[in-house]
Amino acid sequence: MTTPSLTMCVYHVKPGKEREFEKLLAIHHPTMVKLGLVAKQPHQVWRGSEHKSGKTVYFELHPWKDASCPGRAHAMPEVMAVWEPMGALCESMGFPSIEPLDLKGSA
Repeated sequence: MTTPSLTMCVYHVKPGKEREFEKLLAIHHPTMVKLGLVAKQPHQVWRGSEHKSGKTVYFELHPWKDASCPGRAHAMPEVMAVWEPMGALCESMGFPSIEPLDLKGSA
């Protein structure tokens, strides 16, 4: 049995490129589903703005099927056809691996 791996993708999109980025973001997860790379967890996406700069930032909770999937994805032309243009539209991106945190009893 494989263990899902969660990544919180953080995309700082170049000003004026938001609509173009959103079109790619709309096909990002379906591409991963088609290729069998994601776990059967809800796909979630948020859009916000940086407090100081007002620049648009996107967050995508990406549920990989297992920890090997990100590396495998880099070798797939279908994935790179989405990732390369997404990267070109961003000032920066971050991909921290995350896990739920139970704070009960921490106080």
